[in-house]
Amino acid sequence: MAYNPQDSYYKKAKQEGYRSRAAYKLLELQQRFRLMRPGVVVVDLGAAPGGWLQVAAKFVGQSGKVIGIDLQPIETLREANIIFFQGDITSPEISKKISELVDGKVHCVLSDLAPRLSGIRDADAARCLELNRTALTVATALLRPGGSFLVKGFVNQ
Repeated sequence: MAYNPQDSYYKKAKQEGYRSRAAYKLLELQQRFRLMRPGVVVVDLGAAPGGWLQVAAKFVGQSGKVIGIDLQPIETLREANIIFFQGDITSPEISKKISELVDGKVHCVLSDLAPRLSGIRDADAARCLELNRTALTVATALLRPGGSFLVKGFVNQ
């Protein structure tokens, strides 16, 4: 089945105010695994265009924080509990900014990092795997004991 950027989830996301159809993936995972709860701190790696930020902000509530990081800029989100940094997740500057915002460690790290696709299946899968390893390294440094880590990857078929 070919990817259709105008599918029903795309249309539903636009109608409900989500920035991407990926919001529904996170909503389903939250329902099944309860990764986030009110008052916690969540870091979203690969946050653009902001769909996961919106979902996370809803679940952590006003007493929680959601920190998004991406190489790509995103339009400002209206939720007051979202903080966004444009930059490389492995840079010391980003690590310092996160540390300044949180007391201790974070409760949940989400990763929707994705490489620029080349169209070469094996190369794209390898790049995705490398980004997932990077996300794991970042999550290991950020997460408190018992914290949650969610990473999205490509299925290579």
